[in-house]
Amino acid sequence: MDDNVVDFPGVNGAKKDEDDLTPEKVLEAAEGKYDQLILVGKVKGSSKYECISTLDIEETLYHVTRIHHKINMLLDEI
Repeated sequence: MDDNVVDFPGVNGAKKDEDDLTPEKVLEAAEGKYDQLILVGKVKGSSKYECISTLDIEETLYHVTRIHHKINMLLDEI
């Protein structure tokens, strides 16, 4: 795994220095690796989050829901 792409480790995962992991580094690590992307990020200078995807809205919602489910399953094991 590339050091700039971090799988969600759950609440007990290792902490990384936020300065080490930037949006630019994540995008650089993803370049050329994926056919489709869903990107969720916080807008600079605000508390607003946005989701940008190369997929249609229905498929994006399906995958985001699956990710949410997997995180809940992980947290339920704790």
